Amino acid sequence: MKIPPALIITYNPTTDFRKHLKFFYEEFEQIIIVDNGSNLKACNLLEQEAEDRLSSLKIIFNEENLG
Repeated sequence: MKIPPALIITYNPTTDFRKHLKFFYEEFEQIIIVDNGSNLKACNLLEQEAEDRLSSLKIIFNEENLG
């Protein structure tokens, strides 16, 4: 049975966020992060994580916080 992807909604995640993702990578083959209009520093953190995880992580950047 195929495991569905994890869906994570973020807003201005901190550097600790990358540590917490480690547990998701152990349980899920694919992770989708929806960022709700975070600041530039937080977006850069997410982009770096995406570069490190290439195929297992997809990030959707919303320009504003949609709730």
